[in-house]
Amino acid sequence: LVSGGDDGRLWVLAIEEVPGSGGAEAEYEPVGFVSLPAPVLAVDWREDSARVLAVCEGGRVLEVPVDEVRPSGGSGAEGGVTPGAVSTPGVGAGDEGGEAGSYEAFPPLREWVFERPVPKVPPKPPKEQPAAKEGGADGEASLDAS
Repeated sequence: LVSGGDDGRLWVLAIEEVPGSGGAEAEYEPVGFVSLPAPVLAVDWREDSARVLAVCEGGRVLEVPVDEVRPSGGSGAEGGVTPGAVSTPGVGAGDEGGEAGSYEAFPPLREWVFERPVPKVPPKPPKEQPAAKEGGADGEASLDAS
């Protein structure tokens, strides 16, 4: 399972069936996350499920190799991951910087940036200004003589 959000993080989760549930229940375990440069608007799996395209704000599209998302840091099991730890500066598992035991992964990314085309519309001709009226309400000239 992959999920992206406004914080620019693309989370990868492993889904495992709960034993004895007959497939009715599942457990979700975080594998790791990748920090992307903008909020994630949509994700789509590649046919072989090895990569995901993440569509971000500003026309950015990133290809993330999901099979290479492995958490960084730490010395414990599962690559040193401390459940619940993320690499938010100043908030972390173990040190002041927040990197030890992080779920953050740094796989190689491919990026494309798409810019919205500017429509080629011919400029509108200037509107003709209506001619000034020569008479006021009482038939006199409305031009100010002062």
